[in-house]
Amino acid sequence: MITLQEKIDRTLRMLNRMEQDMPLLAIRVAPLGKEQRESARKFAEQVMLDTRAELDRLLDQRIGQTDLGIPEAAD
Repeated sequence: MITLQEKIDRTLRMLNRMEQDMPLLAIRVAPLGKEQRESARKFAEQVMLDTRAELDRLLDQRIGQTDLGIPEAAD
């Protein structure tokens, strides 16, 4: 099983690759029709939004784990 940090790192790498690939996507779909180009662009954007949401969820989960590990003063 991979650690939470490994999941965060993988998700970040995936998001960075997708963002860097957007200009190349435009080149790859250029020969397609207008509707197909628009569909491909929208799909790629939705995947990036989903990936960002997953990254946010993982980061929130990491923060939650950190909060559990902080000792508090006893009364």
